[in-house]
Amino acid sequence: MTARSKQAVANVKKANRALYDWYKDSGICPRCKRYCAPGKVYCEQCLKEDVQRHKRKDPTGERKYQYDVERKAKLREQGICTKCGRGKAMPGIQMCRSCRQKNIERIRALRIRKKLIGEAKT
Repeated sequence: MTARSKQAVANVKKANRALYDWYKDSGICPRCKRYCAPGKVYCEQCLKEDVQRHKRKDPTGERKYQYDVERKAKLREQGICTKCGRGKAMPGIQMCRSCRQKNIERIRALRIRKKLIGEAKT
């Protein structure tokens, strides 16, 4: 793997975006280079493949939920932070010190925003 500078990566992304926009504006599917379906960015075949791909995914999110529950249970048993999965959890809190501090700061910021919004309404 070659190391690239941030500028080189940005240039490649810019060039790829320009090429994508050109295909889109020309009525050519950016994925397979066939003609696009009327009023669409992609061709009929790519659109069908997208539908099939989305059908295979978990529409209810049940699998991800189950994975998260199992992951957190394993981390709790091992005494590891359930947020980042790296640091040692503080006793009775299930988070490491850094995640706990970030959580406290996030909650403070939320309370301040809510307070400011509440004052603006009255």
